[in-house]
Amino acid sequence: MATFNFDFIQPLEKPLFLRTLNSLLCTDDNLNLQLNVALTKGGEDYSLDDYTVSGAVIMANGATVPLTGTHSGNVASIVLTSGCLCIVGRWSAFLRITKGSETAVVLAVTGTVVQTTTDVIYDPDKEVPSLAELLAQIQACEDATEAAQAVAGDGIATVAETKAYLGIS
Repeated sequence: MATFNFDFIQPLEKPLFLRTLNSLLCTDDNLNLQLNVALTKGGEDYSLDDYTVSGAVIMANGATVPLTGTHSGNVASIVLTSGCLCIVGRWSAFLRITKGSETAVVLAVTGTVVQTTTDVIYDPDKEVPSLAELLAQIQACEDATEAAQAVAGDGIATVAETKAYLGIS
């Protein structure tokens, strides 16, 4: 599975701003997003030794997905898996660092997931009400075929078996 990296820089002495990803994500994308934030203080890299990194994604349906992050040097990271990005609409992600009892959000990102397919299939001659209904009709045909083959057995069915199968008295 592909992973797209988005890199940010956050000076700790500056206010935190909500950042917007302009990259469009689609419901059938099979990818992960890795959000990386390089932390600086006074223009110097800020060491994340003794820190833990965590985060969360709030999906468009309001569900929160907690995330465990990682760090290397002054860069903290979280990975949003494709499961975090499967609901159509706006999502937000937050990355926080923790040392002892001190916690700080150091990255806030928002983005959009768009729908690329629906369950309504349109045929110029007929509109299929839903994919679920179409699949149910296909299954009903397969069930009827299987039942007919079971009745036919070796290809020889009695008149009584045929009438019973067809529901004729």
